[in-house]
Parts: sequence; C-alpha cells; structure tokens
Amino acid sequence: MTCDCLHSIRMHTRDVNYEIIVVDNASTDGSVAHIKTHFDGIRIIASDRNLGFGKANNRGALEARGKYLFFLNSDTLLLNNAIHFFFNYMERNKEVGAVGGILLNEKGQVSFSYNRFPSPQTEMKYVLNKLFRRPTIPHPPFQPVSVDFISGADLFIRKAVFERLNGFDPEFFMYYEEVDLQKRMDLLGLKRIILPEGRIIHLEGGSFASKRLTFRRFLIAQESFNRYIAKHYRGVSKLGFRTLMGILRLTLLTNRWNWKEKILAYLHVWK
Repeated sequence: MTCDCLHSIRMHTRDVNYEIIVVDNASTDGSVAHIKTHFDGIRIIASDRNLGFGKANNRGALEARGKYLFFLNSDTLLLNNAIHFFFNYMERNKEVGAVGGILLNEKGQVSFSYNRFPSPQTEMKYVLNKLFRRPTIPHPPFQPVSVDFISGADLFIRKAVFERLNGFDPEFFMYYEEVDLQKRMDLLGLKRIILPEGRIIHLEGGSFASKRLTFRRFLIAQESFNRYIAKHYRGVSKLGFRTLMGILRLTLLTNRWNWKEKILAYLHVWK
C-alpha cells in the first residue's frame, strides 16, 4: 500500500521541486528494507516504536527542507498533479495556512475530506444523520472553499505555520490531532481551504487489519476526542459537552461488540 502511494506521487507530480520522507512507525512487514531497495532518493526515518500519527509526522517535519509540508497517509493514491495545485494556490494566497483536496474511496465515491470543528451541535447532527440514514459526509465543493478543518490524510501546510504552532500536539496518539492543529491555526486567523482540483483516493483505515470501528480503535479515538474537548472547552461549556456525549454515546450499546467491551467503551467516554 505504501509503495502504491509512493508510485502515485512520482507518477503524477510535475513542475514543482519536492522531496519524500517516509516515517516508519516500527512496522514488521519489511517496509523499510523494501523501500530502500526499490525507491531511490527517498529518506526513511525508522522508529523503533509506534509513535502515533502526530509524533511521527513531527519527526518527519524536522527533517523536511521545503517551504511547505504535505502530510499524506500511506493508504492514499494521488490521481492527478494535486501537489502542484496545492503549491500554486498557497503561493498566491498568503492568508491561507493549509489546503487539502477531495478524497475518494476505492469506488470513486466522495469520502471524508473536511468537516466542522467538533461541538455539541455537530455531534448531535452527526448522530441524527446516522439515525435517519442521511449523508454524514459533506458535499464536495466545485470551487475553493473555506472549511474548519481538512482531513489529516492530505494536509498541505506552510512549514513556517507548522513550526509556529509547534506542530502536532504529541499528547494525541491518533485521531483529532489534525483537528486540534487547525483549531489553533484558526486562532491565528489563517484559513483552511479545500481545492476541488486535488483528487486523491483514500483507502480509509487501509493500514488496519479491519476497516470497521473495532473496540481498540474506538478507545484510541475517544481518548483523543476527550483530550480535544478538555483542551478547547472550559467551565460550563465543557461540562455540557461531556454530558451530551455521555448521552449520545449510549448508542454504543447497540454495537456488535460483546457486552464487556460495550461497557468499557462507554465508561471510556467519561474518562
């Protein structure tokens, strides 16, 4: 999967100088040796342990020499010269801190590319949409559009802005670290823009053995969500948000997990 991603970068990226840095989070499938053997000119940072999304990307960013950073998941495939589109747009629009493209699933259908910052309103809307089987993924724009946050699967950001924000918060192991980063970017008055020209396939969850929400993945995501609320909400608003989540997460009891996992998952909501 990682090799397919690397091939797609080299196949489609033109008219811009770039480097590729692969941060390997202690994989055990021979990825490091394979990339060294089959790809010239790619720098590899091999960690002896799984650092998580944010820490690994922070480590890669320290090695990067470019004016911009493009955080790209290993389970993605570029379909066109997206990097060049992103670069040109950022060069022309200095008030923009980050851009991203339209993500598609393996069937070519629009996938999760951007969203609103988490709030009681967005969480309530998400649950109601699921309950009434309405679409939960925002419609793709036909022209550049300002959004709250871009998916971390394809986040193109000014390196100077990333450094000013001290990168991803290392306290987030996985999930919501890109949301937190862009929330802090928003406080600086810098825009986040989705560019419809950029087309990328995202095999969401492709680096996991199972694409469905497993018990373990839920615990990781919920812990990060709790951290996000604690970091960006205070006082009564924080208490109200946590209480609402306690009510909405009762839907966990309908999950296919066993009852021990369901109870532990729900208790994790209040952790």
